[in-house]
Amino acid sequence: MILIIAAIFLVDEDHLRSGFDYACGWNRFNFDLLGIWPRKNATGIAKYRSLINASVIFLILVIPRSIALYLFWGQIDAMIQCFSTHMPLIIGMVKLIILYFQQQVLGEFLEEMEVDWKVVKPTLHHDTMMKMANISRGISIVSSSMAYAANSFGVVKFYNLESFHLKDPDPRLTMNLFWVVCLPFDTSTSINFWVALLLQFYASFSGSLSYFAFDSLVAMMIFHLCGQLDLVRLSISQLGEDSETQRVRDIQAMVRSIVKKHEKLIQSARNLETAFNFALLLLTIGCVLTFCFQGYAVIRVTVNAVRQLNFFQVGFAVTITLSAVSHLFFCCWAADCLITKSSAVGDAIYHSGWYKLPHSKAHFFLLIGFKKFRPLEITSGKFAALSLDLFMKVIKMSMSYISMLLAVQSRRT
Repeated sequence: MILIIAAIFLVDEDHLRSGFDYACGWNRFNFDLLGIWPRKNATGIAKYRSLINASVIFLILVIPRSIALYLFWGQIDAMIQCFSTHMPLIIGMVKLIILYFQQQVLGEFLEEMEVDWKVVKPTLHHDTMMKMANISRGISIVSSSMAYAANSFGVVKFYNLESFHLKDPDPRLTMNLFWVVCLPFDTSTSINFWVALLLQFYASFSGSLSYFAFDSLVAMMIFHLCGQLDLVRLSISQLGEDSETQRVRDIQAMVRSIVKKHEKLIQSARNLETAFNFALLLLTIGCVLTFCFQGYAVIRVTVNAVRQLNFFQVGFAVTITLSAVSHLFFCCWAADCLITKSSAVGDAIYHSGWYKLPHSKAHFFLLIGFKKFRPLEITSGKFAALSLDLFMKVIKMSMSYISMLLAVQSRRT
């Protein structure tokens, strides 16, 4: 795991061939580790790697941990501890399935994104795109760091905090692995133990990395759309600046190009919304439940057993909690930026000096100006548009749930 982290931080930026490689290089590295980088025309086993990894997570972690949860049902602290770490892995598995069914949409978007970077453009336009690429790269760095930190904490010291809360555990439970599970074989023998442990590590790594990298990839694509909308805004603001020398035919050609570009971006945003709104709904629900249950579990453990805790166990729990919150923030930030940038395109028309142009030229702006009244949105399962306002509401809701759980537990004791 340490070698993987070192390999990431030693990526030589001189070898990046374009802004496209710079923007999505880290995301591509993470997905290539699992062999699931989306390609438009993937064939053979590469096409099914997402389903294979999802199946491994389901068979190695989801089923055994669900059975174990049933066996210690009623022990509230252990149940909450198990559920708080079980949900991110399930969401990671679902994201892998979504990635399989939407790889055509992803492949087409990434191809268009690469074409956008290859087009020769003025310095101002290139700097605008690089600004969004820097944001995307920063998000992918933070996301990768959290994924590898969580897995590193688990490797150094088994997480296994569920066993800390279990009283008189069922003899059918396997307690000596990374997770408390119920297996159909005995892990006391060396070969069974190491096989089960390595499979758990691989499934955990696949689930956590798909959970983190998927959100980072979605945020990167949304920020790319924001950068392209900024280019449309700049093109509109420059249109008609020299109305005395520009011919009507020239302006018609420029406006036609701008309108086509704008319509293409609208369609790309709609495709992303259709493909990922369910995954973003899971992200929102998962953030609420993970923050609530994991936050409750960390508070209970640190308050009741400070001397028995291991730094790496607490570090794992804190990392998972912060990751759930930060990834929802990244997606809400990107979606909020998309709303702002799409509205700014309409505002650019009013500030472009259109009133100085004759009617034969000015009416071309109407096609874009009307779009301002319905800004582009990325929703959480069609229920609510992702935004920074929604993020704050989710955090407040999660904090209130933690308070409720602590109050209920204090009454029980």
